[in-house]
Amino acid sequence: MDGNRSFNLGKSHFFLLAFTIAALCIESDNDSCHAQILDGIRLSSRSPSPPSSDPPKSPKRDRDRHHHYDDDKDSNLIGSIIGAVLFGSDDSSSNSSVSMEFHDSDHQSDIDYEIYAEPTPDSIAGFNQFPYEDGNGIIIDSKIGQPSQRKFAFWYGTDFDDIDTWNTQIRFDNSDSIGFDFQWAHLREKLVGLPSDSLNLMDFNVTTMWIKRENVVVRAGGGINLLSDNFGTEVDYNLTMSAELFPVKPLVMSFEIDHGELGSTHQTHLLSTVGLNLRQAEFMTGYEFRKIGRTELKGPILGMRIWW
Repeated sequence: MDGNRSFNLGKSHFFLLAFTIAALCIESDNDSCHAQILDGIRLSSRSPSPPSSDPPKSPKRDRDRHHHYDDDKDSNLIGSIIGAVLFGSDDSSSNSSVSMEFHDSDHQSDIDYEIYAEPTPDSIAGFNQFPYEDGNGIIIDSKIGQPSQRKFAFWYGTDFDDIDTWNTQIRFDNSDSIGFDFQWAHLREKLVGLPSDSLNLMDFNVTTMWIKRENVVVRAGGGINLLSDNFGTEVDYNLTMSAELFPVKPLVMSFEIDHGELGSTHQTHLLSTVGLNLRQAEFMTGYEFRKIGRTELKGPILGMRIWW
């Protein structure tokens, strides 16, 4: 009888202790009880960079300072040739070639160098108002296409657990290949027993179109990353590359990769979408991956893109 009473008492103490710990975890903001994902992003982007452990470099004596006058003549000659190749000859009247002549004192002969430049292809392109407007992708003849293309997209993403994201993107392409894009992501984290947490991520890039074909567009560029919340703002650099494929009407495929710094850590962002185009509207789905420091956010997305 005493044994059963001791067992029941011990079991009661165990459940009481477990309940107390659970209650403390719910009431506490300690990360050991609940790992807050957005706090991990804040911590990695705002941690001070560790000081460099490399010893200071000692000044190095320049032992090659003394050289012959002939070396200077050779260096000046090579520099003159390279300068003429890059910037053209002063007395040349033709834009398609560069002509140079110099005198070799050893052989007493004249040497002519001719560099013929290929004619530069016309880089001007026109755009359909929306994909497959004339039956062929997005890039068309500049004489019949509009001089610029604009897109506005918005989508919702989730990791089916704690994180929801709401995103918007604006992209502008011009007929001379220069454009820009802007993306804003609002991240919201659901916390057990606590109010939800949130922060904002943004990037702005100036881009240029590397490939312009009827059914393929490839861009690359660079700009800035930005993290903003109630505690402050972090700004750093970003590099971006994106591509759009138009394989067959009404299918539109888009890919994007961004990589850069965000405060004191790295950020990598991947976005892949597949959409069905109905005139100016594209209904899309896809997958999004983002890594900030050691924190990874990933999951499917669902949204819409407007072309005009």
